[in-house]
Amino acid sequence: MLSDFFTEHLAASPVVAILRGYSVTETVNLAIQCWESGIRLVEVPIQSEAALEALASVAAHANTTDRLIGAGTVCSPAQVASADEAGARFVVAPGLFPDAVRAADAAGLPTLPGVMTPTESYRALELSLPVQKLFPASAHGPSGLRTLHGPFPEAQFVAVGGVNADTAQSYLDAGAAGVGIASALNPQSLGRLCALSPHP
Repeated sequence: MLSDFFTEHLAASPVVAILRGYSVTETVNLAIQCWESGIRLVEVPIQSEAALEALASVAAHANTTDRLIGAGTVCSPAQVASADEAGARFVVAPGLFPDAVRAADAAGLPTLPGVMTPTESYRALELSLPVQKLFPASAHGPSGLRTLHGPFPEAQFVAVGGVNADTAQSYLDAGAAGVGIASALNPQSLGRLCALSPHP
């Protein structure tokens, strides 16, 4: 089932590596480093043609088990189609966009929608999206994540936005299913990120 995709892979490694703004070669090299370090989910935000080229290049090195590549900042059905064509295995959004969710579902692509409020979290659950991207996580902090989880025990949150190697474990300890790391991602931090412990 599409809804089990993120649960399965975040249980193996609770990190989503977000590769934004790198050259094609840099993106491919970083993605391979992430996979070889044990991070399964790699996301390339597709906000430009160059980013789509990078996504397609990374997809050529991916598989369906422990080297997964997804497209980020997917807000419309047209972007879903572009992501699918480039070889994405999943899509990630900064917010909740039902038309894009339906397009991704039709294409067989699991969706990680962005939520910020209880209303958005509830609406995501109505769309059968129990795994949700809490964005920006820094606006909530670990305690806010724990509080939001209270009325929605069936929701699983991936904390993204302002999370780094120093704060990631605190979000996991607060109940996050995973964390997304973008600007704080570098070869030096990979070892620390791969040592993170998923929430029981």
